[in-house]
Amino acid sequence: MAETYFTDIQYHLKCLLRTANHHVRIAVAWINFKLYQDVFTELLSRGVKLEIVTNDIQSNTYPRNLAVVNQLRQLGAIIQIKNFGTLMHNKFCLIDEELCITGSFNWTDKADNFNLENIEIVRDASSVYSYLQEFKNLQELSASDFQILRKPEICEFCNCPIFYIFGFEQEGYYDTRVHLFRHCGCDWTVGKEVDNDLLDISYYNNYEAIIDQYSDIEERYYGEMTKEEADRLSAELNYEVQRYFSSIRLHKMNCPIIHAVGIQNYQVTDKDGGGYWCYKILWKERGMENYIEDEYEI
Repeated sequence: MAETYFTDIQYHLKCLLRTANHHVRIAVAWINFKLYQDVFTELLSRGVKLEIVTNDIQSNTYPRNLAVVNQLRQLGAIIQIKNFGTLMHNKFCLIDEELCITGSFNWTDKADNFNLENIEIVRDASSVYSYLQEFKNLQELSASDFQILRKPEICEFCNCPIFYIFGFEQEGYYDTRVHLFRHCGCDWTVGKEVDNDLLDISYYNNYEAIIDQYSDIEERYYGEMTKEEADRLSAELNYEVQRYFSSIRLHKMNCPIIHAVGIQNYQVTDKDGGGYWCYKILWKERGMENYIEDEYEI
């Protein structure tokens, strides 16, 4: 059951932050760093990793705020003040991958003393790991990336959005072959290959290692885990896979953005082994869930 607070929100936030044991992640549009300097400094002194993403707006970059930011950075905090323009309206905080604090509340004196605000504490594993992925998105994607995702290129022939799909498979013993496909409404398969490259075999093997690690845990404790523990394990596995493949953002291969990643797979359709080759989609960029299919024929 979620907890909710409508008053004394700054007090409750600080109490919750002090329960952190190893990691705090904060994504807030407006934040008065001076108000939270005491608790941030306390967390860093205990060895708690502190990561903050906020918007590059005037109130966040007043000299008194930036002075505190620089002090916190010197103590080890990772603070990104990014130019999201008018896009950034998030207000959430993750503590130890165990809970998420979300709601209407910006971390400012005005919000605490003059506005009608709320926060909610969410402990459901699936929701917490969804917020973890969104935090990574905010760290890695720029305002222009978000705009491209919201307004993709349009094909001049079919008038449909253009998506770039990154496909990979093992090649020999030492390499991972990667392909970049351009997909739109003109295509009934994965699309037109516009580029390809060779990466180290570790790109393929690391994915399999993640799957094997969680499969081993599941087999070892099969029948002993509660439903809550099983749900958390499933959410954690999904997050680790999504986190791993989102690293492809660093390898755009001369396209505006990668919309999805898939692995080459043979889909069996009958008892005699007949079937077809396809790319099974393992990762979809933020907001692409309703646009990218789960598999594409080759």
